[in-house]
Amino acid sequence: MANQSTRQGTKDSRTMTVESHYLRDFQRHKSPSFDGGKVDHIATENCLETIKTTFHFMNYPLKYQVHCGTYMLKGEAHFWWKGAQKNIIPQGEFITWCQFKDPYLRKYYPITARVKMQASFLELKQGDRSVEEYDLEFNRLARFSPAYVSCNELKVERFITGLRDVLKGNVSA
Repeated sequence: MANQSTRQGTKDSRTMTVESHYLRDFQRHKSPSFDGGKVDHIATENCLETIKTTFHFMNYPLKYQVHCGTYMLKGEAHFWWKGAQKNIIPQGEFITWCQFKDPYLRKYYPITARVKMQASFLELKQGDRSVEEYDLEFNRLARFSPAYVSCNELKVERFITGLRDVLKGNVSA
């Protein structure tokens, strides 16, 4: 919160009280922190998704989302944000979630990593896994290839494609 306060000028005590209120409510949801160390791309995306879900269900005003979301940045990620926010020119009086999210994803979840996850999904085969284990991995990776699972028919077709040959005929019928 202090990061953005210094960037956007001095705030009156009423504004600080409101920000503190939103931050306390946000902390009660125990959103994951992110330290920017050894990057697990799925964990990076999950962290953003969890925070976004909290904003949605708590009906957070746009002007407090970045304050609360960036509070979860620790260690290297915190220092990255201190530097990165200087390059963001707010279009109003506050930095929006999208203005934060885009550079965050470029830094911690680059397009090359997303393409790699999409390739993992497209190459996914059941192999020696049970159908349940294959289903779990299929659903974990499906979000990286939305075009291939945009409707139920495409999703089913892609799922069947990865099954062992012995099972494909039974499922198709």
